[in-house]
Order: sequence, then structure tokens, then C-alpha cells
Amino acid sequence: MLTPLVFSFLLAQSDPVETVVQKHLDSGLLGVGVAVVEDGKVRHLKTYGKGATAKNDGHYRLASVSKQFTAGVIVRLVRDKKFGYEDTLGKLMPDTPAAWHKVTVRQLLTHTSGIPSYTDSERFGSVVMNPVTPDGIWQFMKDDPMDFEPGTAFKYNNTGYCLLGSLIERTAKKDFYSALDSILLKPAGMRATGSEKKFKIVESFGEDGKSSFPLNMDWPYAAGAIVSTLGDMVKWDQALAGAKLFTEAEKQLMFNPDPVAKRTGNDYGFGWDSQYVEGKLYSHSHTGGIPGFSTIIERTVGGVTVIVLANHEYSGVGVMSSEIRELFDPKPKPKVVEDAFPELTAKHRKMIDELVAGKCDETLFSPEFLQKAPPAMLLATSQRFAEFGPLTEFVLVKSEGEKAVRRTYRLVFGTTPLTLQVAVGVDGLITGMVIR
Repeated sequence: MLTPLVFSFLLAQSDPVETVVQKHLDSGLLGVGVAVVEDGKVRHLKTYGKGATAKNDGHYRLASVSKQFTAGVIVRLVRDKKFGYEDTLGKLMPDTPAAWHKVTVRQLLTHTSGIPSYTDSERFGSVVMNPVTPDGIWQFMKDDPMDFEPGTAFKYNNTGYCLLGSLIERTAKKDFYSALDSILLKPAGMRATGSEKKFKIVESFGEDGKSSFPLNMDWPYAAGAIVSTLGDMVKWDQALAGAKLFTEAEKQLMFNPDPVAKRTGNDYGFGWDSQYVEGKLYSHSHTGGIPGFSTIIERTVGGVTVIVLANHEYSGVGVMSSEIRELFDPKPKPKVVEDAFPELTAKHRKMIDELVAGKCDETLFSPEFLQKAPPAMLLATSQRFAEFGPLTEFVLVKSEGEKAVRRTYRLVFGTTPLTLQVAVGVDGLITGMVIR
């Protein structure tokens, strides 16, 4: 008969979360923190590898997961009638370029402003190690042309969230981190979250396993510079689940897709991205990537939250998060739909097979897409999927449009499920591609 001590040890050894994490550590992940919350209760909270601490209290850069905090402060300021979602930059920040003046607060929140993102600029690499002021970030882009007319399209935009940070400072009459602390962090009991100037981060590593690039953290600012711990991120999740910070109506605005973003095929709200299965909301999440760190938080409507903070630029963080979430709240498999264009499916299957094998047929993609995602980037990303095993499933689960189409496939590499979305123009060339 097993003693309670031995029985507990065996249970710990067979912890499925530990098994998933160990698989990724064996595959090259150098350091990570993982938390799982189910119905408000912490089911798992632990740091692993390099940077792990006995109390699991190390500080990680949240990267773009920071955006949900910036959006949350904006929501609270709107509640206090400091400004409205439809107020424009021309009204609130008249010193911004005239071409930006019709952009609204809502468009900044939802990446539909058309303002160019400074992280996309070819000039960014020459200044990334220099100090900069909050206003200096958007001023860096003041002479660049707009990407599109405000409110007509979606393009992920870090300049927009830095503008929101400047707006917060001007409205609250205090610096961004002080406003964040008083409006969100203190009410949520988050004492270990804030600026990297206040909290020392754990050792971090680039994709190659060497020390991460020394980015000046002035630049990510309200778009990606917040640091936190696993414990504090659990408090954030619990605050989101309750009514301490936001009303239900406010949470609906934050979590649900903005209508303009939705029309362009993106399910982005206020600092959150939504995931659907068979037309039903399954979860909302956000990922982050910054020198030395890869992050993700996903909250399912079923009450499960997975938080992964890696102190390593590791492309498998999203897959690891999904594998852990599947242990607690398996995502329903989308139904396979009738394929009206099987030749297109075969073409896309071949494209993925070749990318994984190290070959990129550039004739399949539009020039505009290749500018945003060069072949080297496509190959580096795709070849990592081979680490999970051979491609065993490639089926169509959703198709929209006729000549210009958007197709969604379910892929399985080994036992790891992925979703591939492909946008195809009227000329048959791929104009967009996302793998989750």
C-alpha cells in the first residue's frame, strides 16, 4: 500500500503541466514561468530553467501583453468622462500631425488608425538603443505617410498604443506608470508590476540562446514595456474575472472584436484578440515578443486562464500554452467543411510542406506580403513546426469568399494542433497568412 507521501510524490511526477513544460525545455526552451487558473483557483504556478526562483517571483517583460493594461487605463478614464472613444487626436493631442487629427481613441485601441507603426520603420534599428521621451516615440513617425485612411483597415500598431500612453499622462497629470499603478495595479493588489526601472528582470536570452539584445526600454513604453511576475499576472486575471476594475459592459468592449477590425478579418478588441470555434467565442488572449522574452495570456469562456512568460525568444511559447490549456479546457475541433476548391487546399498543403522542409516558393505570395514577411522569416517560423512531428492532418474548416478568399485550415504536427489562416487575392496570390 502506498503511503500518502509516496502517493503525493507520484502525482507530482505525473503532473501533465510539468510534462508539457519539460518537453519544451528538452526542445531548447531556456527559461519560463507558467500559471494556470481555473474558476478563480490557482492550479499551477511555477518557474522553470534559467531565471527560475524558489518563490517563483522573478520579473518578466510582458511585451505586447502590456497593451491590455494600457487599454484598461483608457477604459477607466473614459468611465470618468475624461474623454470619449470617438474623441479625436485633433481634439485631445492637437500637437500631433494634421494627418492624424481625425484618428479616434477607439481606432488607436483597435489598430485601425492607419498611423504608421514605429517598429516597422527602417530607421528604428538606428535609434532602438537610444533614450526617448513618450512624445518622442510618436514624433519619430510624424513625417511618415499614413498606412491607410483611419477606420478603413486593420494593421497592428505600436505607435497607436504609445500615443495612448501619452494621452494617459496628459490626462492623469502624472507619468504612465504612476497612472497605471493608481488606476489598475493597486486596486488589483499587484505590487510587483510596473516599470523595469523599478523592478529588476530575470536573465533573458535571444533566439540563439545568447544574452538578449540591449533594447532601450523607453521605446516599448505603453505598447510593451510593463514587467510583472507570475503571481501578479494571476491577480490580474482574478481582477478581470470580478467587478473590481471593470463593469461587464466595459469588459465586453475590451474582449470582443471591434467592428472595423472584424470587417478586415481580425478579431481584435481593446488590447485583446478573440478566438472563435464554429462562430462561438472560445477565448480571448494576447501574445508578446520583445528582446529576451516571449509571452502569452489566454482566458477561455470556460473559466481557464493560462499564462506563459518565457525569458527566452522561443517561438514555441504559443504551442506550449495551447497544449497546457487543452489539459484543462480542450478546444472543440471545428467541423470539416465541404471543399469547393480542393486544388487550392492542395496548393496550400504543398506550400506548408515545402516551408517546413526549408523551401519557399516566392511565386505563391504577393509582393506586399513578402515585404512584411520575407522568405527567411517564413522559413524560420515554419521549420520549427517540424520539431513537433510530421504533418499528419491538413483539413479545411472554414472558407469565405469566392475569387478573393479567406481560408482556415486545421493542421496537426505530431500531436500538436494548429490553425492556419490564409488570405488569397483575386490573382490567386497569398496576401496574408497567420498560424496560431
